[in-house]
Amino acid sequence: MTSTLVHAIYIFIAYLIDRIIGDPRLLPHPVILIGKSIRLLEKVIRTVIVKENYLKLAGLLHPLIITGLEWETRFGRLKQTIFYERCRS
Repeated sequence: MTSTLVHAIYIFIAYLIDRIIGDPRLLPHPVILIGKSIRLLEKVIRTVIVKENYLKLAGLLHPLIITGLEWETRFGRLKQTIFYERCRS
């Protein structure tokens, strides 16, 4: 089988699993958490910064801050997992 066909089969199987199992009800979806963090950061920026020019600069930095926080969250979790596994062994 070609690698394209194998990838298509993996995607189809993942789709079926997602349709059968779905998202857990107890945990919020990561996109919801990211949306909440975006709203919170925007509130903080708008209360701290009042000048229009600085708001434009903050608007440029806003996606970088959110992306950086998301990256650090995931990378930090990975570091915790690796540290935990090393301590266990």
